Amino acid sequence: MNWCPHFGSNKSFNYEFVEILSDYIVAIDVHVAYLDKAKVFTCLFHRVGDPFLVLAKDTFRFSHRIPSMKMTGMERNDVPEESFKLDPASFIFSHL
Repeated sequence: MNWCPHFGSNKSFNYEFVEILSDYIVAIDVHVAYLDKAKVFTCLFHRVGDPFLVLAKDTFRFSHRIPSMKMTGMERNDVPEESFKLDPASFIFSHL
């Protein structure tokens, strides 16, 4: 892997947000689903596509947990049910 040791570098990174659907234990495979940014909102994400399996050998791809709150859909008319409001201080918007 080509990890970038310098925070100030001009290298661009891509982030993928997932919801972990099964118990997360580093030594075993884990089921996840991709989350995509909901239109009009700055930090609201909803599940897209079918869940899939991440093999234990690939779990190094998980960098950190982002604090979130699961939405009911009753907050506003246009809030997708079971979407997640992610803590905006936990990720960089310029990469979305």
